[in-house]
Amino acid sequence: MFEKRLNQKYSTKYSIFNIQYSIFCFLIVFSLLITVNFVNAQDLTTDQAFGGDTGQTAEELAQTSGLATSDPRLIIARVINIILGFLGIIAVGIVIYGGWLWMTAAGNMEQITRAKQVLTAGAIGLVIILSAFGIATFVMRVLVGSTDGNTPNGSSGNIGPGGGPSPDQFSLINTSPDDGDTEVIRNVKIRYFFNSAVSGASVDSDNFKVEQFQIDDNGNRNSVAINGERTVNGKRVEFLPDEACPAPNENRKCLPEFATVKVTATSGIVRIGDGAALECRLVPCIIEFETSDIVDTQSPNVNLNNPGQVCAGSSVDLSAEASDDSHVSYVDFFADNQQIGDSIGNQNKEDPFTAIQTWNTADYIENTKIRLSAIAHDADANSANDSLNITLRPGQCCNGDQDDNETGIDCGGPCAACPGSSCRDNNLDQCSDNNNTCASGLCNT
Repeated sequence: MFEKRLNQKYSTKYSIFNIQYSIFCFLIVFSLLITVNFVNAQDLTTDQAFGGDTGQTAEELAQTSGLATSDPRLIIARVINIILGFLGIIAVGIVIYGGWLWMTAAGNMEQITRAKQVLTAGAIGLVIILSAFGIATFVMRVLVGSTDGNTPNGSSGNIGPGGGPSPDQFSLINTSPDDGDTEVIRNVKIRYFFNSAVSGASVDSDNFKVEQFQIDDNGNRNSVAINGERTVNGKRVEFLPDEACPAPNENRKCLPEFATVKVTATSGIVRIGDGAALECRLVPCIIEFETSDIVDTQSPNVNLNNPGQVCAGSSVDLSAEASDDSHVSYVDFFADNQQIGDSIGNQNKEDPFTAIQTWNTADYIENTKIRLSAIAHDADANSANDSLNITLRPGQCCNGDQDDNETGIDCGGPCAACPGSSCRDNNLDQCSDNNNTCASGLCNT
């Protein structure tokens, strides 16, 4: 009897210990998560961090010294995932061990009781670990969104995340090439995309550095500046090297072949307007990639899709399909010579790439003839365009009703001709809408 009570007491303590241990692990992981987010949310200076009086922020110091600029929260999130994964493996192992004890008990009630206790403890630990993972993931998303201005949503068609940085931040949101890319074409045009228009005066060889790593005789890795032209186009900074490509492509510009190239954007780059300095929280402002010996000479292909009938005072989604042997970097849309919205970036290097841009025609008057264009740019300096002509119809032509002066729903009269109408029987302006020239004698709108 005494031995039985002793075993029960031991089993109870064993179960309580497993529960306490699992809770302790959860609290440690959760505390690390909270601590890192609150510390990272502060604008830490080098005076606070290292006791120096340089006036630099920790972020600037990291860029100057060549340290990594990855968000510490992302690193902690990976560590948490590894720890929780390891604990999950242990919990599963405990459950398997309990099952083995039960299956080999051969009617031994004492071993069956022990097996039940092990299974219970393992199941409780597994539930706590899964709960910790779910809560940690939720808290990470909420805190990252509150400090960086992001939402947990995915990315949109425009360059940069769907939530994007908050309006008071000036941030880098995409690069081409990406950090870590290999086999990059030699004549690639380096592009940095930002969430606000960049001040051209702030972009120079000090604030936007392009370097090549070389190994000296002692095996040390040294950086050598790559000379080239830096241009600013709205929210985009581009770099094209000075060195000519080898024959027969001397008219193109190339980076060194089989080289490791490092690009650094510093907080010396500011945006137009309030002069806010660049912050590198969402996307690293320092990237490295490796070049190949390939020179791309082929232009991309692009096809601007027919938007159908477009009315003045409305909004319509324009779309274009683009492809390239390397990859399409971005697509611009134009109404006559005026760009529509921002560039549509191909962040995932899709091929073919579908670019979609919303065009608001509120500032146009009806019956205005517009030439729409889509220009696709590949990874280097090649581009291609496609265009079509449209006539902005009155608003009644897009209301979904058949008005008095229309011969069908949103067609005929002041609107585009109805399908099947003959060019000989209708005004040519109706039939030629959207580049339909009626060569067959029938409208095909």
